[in-house]
Amino acid sequence: MECLTNVFDKLWEVRGSGTSDPECIAFAYKALDDFEWTGSSAESGQSTITNGDKSLLLIFSDCEAWALGHANYIEVIEANLA
Repeated sequence: MECLTNVFDKLWEVRGSGTSDPECIAFAYKALDDFEWTGSSAESGQSTITNGDKSLLLIFSDCEAWALGHANYIEVIEANLA
């Protein structure tokens, strides 16, 4: 999923950890459209986002919170390091 530059830049800055930035969380909810189960747990999944030639994985570690609309933290890792 393509991500707007201003949001992607915020996510890029926190790669290797995560964020509770409201704009990033709002985008993460949109990225749920491309959600993939990780297979490691029924409680986790990921979405790949891109901006130009850079890619990140958004890690959804509490799927129930995301499904219910009250998640407020997203983990972020660089896609080519995953």
